[in-house]
Amino acid sequence: MKRFPIFLILVLAVAYPAMARRVMWGVQAGWDARRLTLKSDLYRASNHTGWFLGPQASFQFANDYLALDASLLYNQRNMDFEERETKALHEHNLSYLVIPLNLRFTFRLGKPLGIYVATGPQWRRFLNRGRHIRLEDDVDVRLDPGTLSWNVGAGFDFFGHLKLGFTYNFGIDDECWKQSVSEQIRRFDIKKNSCQVSLTCLF
Repeated sequence: MKRFPIFLILVLAVAYPAMARRVMWGVQAGWDARRLTLKSDLYRASNHTGWFLGPQASFQFANDYLALDASLLYNQRNMDFEERETKALHEHNLSYLVIPLNLRFTFRLGKPLGIYVATGPQWRRFLNRGRHIRLEDDVDVRLDPGTLSWNVGAGFDFFGHLKLGFTYNFGIDDECWKQSVSEQIRRFDIKKNSCQVSLTCLF
């Protein structure tokens, strides 16, 4: 099931740049969040939030109204667990490599301002060593190393160089987080979908 989306990403990455009339390079940064649900008598958890940063290549078509945006992002997410009885805090920083490919169409409202809509696939790879988070010796939260998802977003384009975007990311694969091997955590679930706010500067 995972091979077809990966093949689609490769086709888009090769075919669309070959038809581009110009290429713009830039930097993208932003914030994202997922809702974290944890049912346990021993722990409570905060929402899964983080930031991302990395280069972007924008391949422009059709008088710059249509573009393909390809990014290579470093994504760090913070996730905290708190013991209900002792209030001890377990803090975890999770690192990912994220590659989104979004097809974007911009509606011009004049030379300085535009409104755009964008959609496309996204691949995320877990970078931390190992595939689990250790809370205690018998509490081990496991996860999958890579996930595929789909972006749907909109935003504002200023002068064709600065973009403020809002994206909703739908999960395609199974949940990346699995149930703990310990019975002390009865349910651990990070929702597939996430919200993102980004700022991109193109040159």
